[in-house]
Amino acid sequence: MKETERLYDRNPYETAFEGTVLCCTETPDGYETVLDRTSFFPEQGGQYADRGTLNGIPVRNVWIRDGVIFHRTDTPLSGTVSGSVDWATRFDRMQNHSGEHILSGLMHSTLGLSNVGFHLNDTEMTLDFNGTPSSEDLARIEREANRAVWADLPVEISYPSPEELSTLSYRSKIEGDRGIRIVTIPGVDCCACCAPHVRRTGEIGCIKILQVIRYKGGIRMHAKCGERALKDYGFRYGETVRIAQALSVKQEETGDAVDRLIGQSEELSRKLHEYKRAELEREAALVTPTEGSVCLFVEDTDPADLGRLVTLCREKAGLLCAAFSGSDESGYRFALASSSVDLRARGWEMFQALRGRGGGSRELFGGSVSASRREIEEWFATFR
Repeated sequence: MKETERLYDRNPYETAFEGTVLCCTETPDGYETVLDRTSFFPEQGGQYADRGTLNGIPVRNVWIRDGVIFHRTDTPLSGTVSGSVDWATRFDRMQNHSGEHILSGLMHSTLGLSNVGFHLNDTEMTLDFNGTPSSEDLARIEREANRAVWADLPVEISYPSPEELSTLSYRSKIEGDRGIRIVTIPGVDCCACCAPHVRRTGEIGCIKILQVIRYKGGIRMHAKCGERALKDYGFRYGETVRIAQALSVKQEETGDAVDRLIGQSEELSRKLHEYKRAELEREAALVTPTEGSVCLFVEDTDPADLGRLVTLCREKAGLLCAAFSGSDESGYRFALASSSVDLRARGWEMFQALRGRGGGSRELFGGSVSASRREIEEWFATFR
């Protein structure tokens, strides 16, 4: 089948077009329509497909195979159709993809790093690089990227001949029988690319690196450009205002205020731990030694503290020392300790009788049961 004429290559700002249906095939997932020409950019090169309609029918997906572009709809199409590409989505991706070229070009020319992965969807853009730049390097790249935006440089599209390509230095050396499409931002980047781009860098608005994580020996960069970056700034500013108001500080003091709050929380946690430890020791001291089992019920105690409590009381029980925390409605967490009973061998007896589960060593066991307090106390009273 003849390759589809790609109107988005000629003019990415053109969103309304007409095309002739060459074929429309019914599949289990709808109808696959091929037109002689289309403005829909297909999912390609790490970027999602355009959204829009054909004759008012929503286009659910667009993809390319052997130069032919397929459109998926829920309704069959024939004859001449009118297409409409969603401009807001198209321009959002143009802003971000052009911003990616600036970032990747600068990472390559300044730091010698190559872009080895790219993903652009409706909510995020990620760039993978084969190295680990410093935070100072990344801050410099971001500054230079935005200076390239402010310079309002032209974004040039060309199809060099094989002879011209042989002498041209460009990123992403891709092969193809249709000719290599080169996107050039003078002084910033020269790269083979199939996607729509803005005409001038000023249309990008701004470029912001949000997060950088280590990934496959290099880094994965999360970034936003244009309106996405503006929305992200608005969200972060709103959160900063909310935090500042909650802490009764100025916006520029929120970081220090949060650090103080964390320090206070850690100190309170330390004091609470000391209090719980002293309380457990007092609780253990009140336990009367017995040749049978000790069964304790304590309020709002986590599994670790239950384990500490039964360990402190273990020598006072000839058989088992058990501690439970919870309620009949929600069930009970528990810890068991013993110096004479192999809990791994006999723990299943309690689980069977009290509808429980858990595990541990021969001397210390933990878990949960769904039995009532009365059932628990009766079982321990008869345990031998």
